[in-house]
Amino acid sequence: MRVAHYLVRGTTGRFYVRLKVPRDLQSLLGCKVIKRATATTCARVATACALVMQAGYAQIFAALRNDGMGPELDELLKMLKGKPIRELTLQGVKLPGGVELGRVEINDDRDRVLFQETVRDLLALDPLAAAVEGVVPPSAPRPSRPVGSERSPVPVGITLADAREKYLLGIQGKNVGKTIVQKRKALVDLELFLAGQRKNGRPVLLQELTRLDFADWFLHEQSLGRVITYIANRFSVCVTFLDWAQTSGLYPVGDNPAEGHARVSKQVKKQRAKTHGSQAFSPDQVQRVFDPENFRQLKGDAAKWIPLILLYTGARSNEVARLELEDCREEEGIPIFHFTWLGEHKSLKTDASDRKTPVHPDLIALGLWERVRRLKAAGETKLFPELTFDAKNGPAGRAQHAFSRYLVKLGIKARGGGRVGHHSFRDTVIGALKAKGVHRELREEYTGHELSDRQEHAHAYETEFAPRALAEACHPVLHWGLRLGRSDLGEE
Repeated sequence: MRVAHYLVRGTTGRFYVRLKVPRDLQSLLGCKVIKRATATTCARVATACALVMQAGYAQIFAALRNDGMGPELDELLKMLKGKPIRELTLQGVKLPGGVELGRVEINDDRDRVLFQETVRDLLALDPLAAAVEGVVPPSAPRPSRPVGSERSPVPVGITLADAREKYLLGIQGKNVGKTIVQKRKALVDLELFLAGQRKNGRPVLLQELTRLDFADWFLHEQSLGRVITYIANRFSVCVTFLDWAQTSGLYPVGDNPAEGHARVSKQVKKQRAKTHGSQAFSPDQVQRVFDPENFRQLKGDAAKWIPLILLYTGARSNEVARLELEDCREEEGIPIFHFTWLGEHKSLKTDASDRKTPVHPDLIALGLWERVRRLKAAGETKLFPELTFDAKNGPAGRAQHAFSRYLVKLGIKARGGGRVGHHSFRDTVIGALKAKGVHRELREEYTGHELSDRQEHAHAYETEFAPRALAEACHPVLHWGLRLGRSDLGEE
């Protein structure tokens, strides 16, 4: 928000109103400038206080010019000099543009906010006067409120830290633990930077956030050598946070000061994904990963079965880890994995992730369906009941770390700034299907990949490919020639 020229911020962050005494009255009053404290750190509230001050001293100056040194003037001078500005009571306040108010009382924060709103609505009748006062821009006058409609004042004084905790508490059920940690870190880093900028030892207030603050933070993030995509993700968190604050009434509705600072072009995103994203395994690396002598190093059913299922489905590791036994069934004689929202601890990335993927015959031959029957007989409900389903990185987190350590032992690493791991199987499967000419819609539906250029009506009216059609198109391509046996998976 633009701060009016007659407002001065002190070292404590509080605003002072600075009024210039007319030349012809300077000798009479014995000063050239009148400076009064507003006892507030909010620029908007300080502007409202300044309007009251200007109106009151305008009465004094007019009375002095007319030799009105009577008891009424003395009382007015005493009131303005002796009382805090938040306790002012004036009669007949006249605003720029000819707008007059009757009795004005400001006793607390609520009164100040209501007075500010009233001034804004009245000045909207005279856009030029509003522009002079710096309340609203002349190109966007605010319509006055209908009589009888009361608007709740925006809470003032909430700190950025308190607002952050309210926000994070409200999104706990919508985000996995890792996402919450990332959002908290971004908002905490913002607060620490702003506190260092202000250097007044007081908490950063939410309503103080301006575009200049975020512009400075962007430059600070760049100075630390962080890449633009990382910075853009952190600013995206701030944009969402301030949208929530505006919806919650904690921040004035209107411009979001965090928007527009960190933009990443599509070209940069594509290039970044190629150089720093997951990299597919080569055919030789696939054979090394699943070589029986090497594969026995992985301990636990989930650590062995999850990468094997990923190799034949191209699914995401947490999708596989969350499978329930009811999701492993047959339809029209075809064994399928049903990746769905239904069930406990379920989470999918997109709508396209909800799909039925035919199970490859190689997995059946390795004893996967015997495993399903054995777990059902034991009263289990999950395909991998030993996993922790409320883990921060999802139930596959432990298996992911074990597989990453396994790749290090094998000497399999990514080229450049990329990475290899569970997600590499997704790129491996999609790449193999594409190389063998499998139609894009078939391979995207098989792996649960979102079609970005599909029209909205297609999502609503198109039917899915039958599991048999997907199996006939994709399974012959995904025959890797592994030498694994049931004994290597403990399914004898």
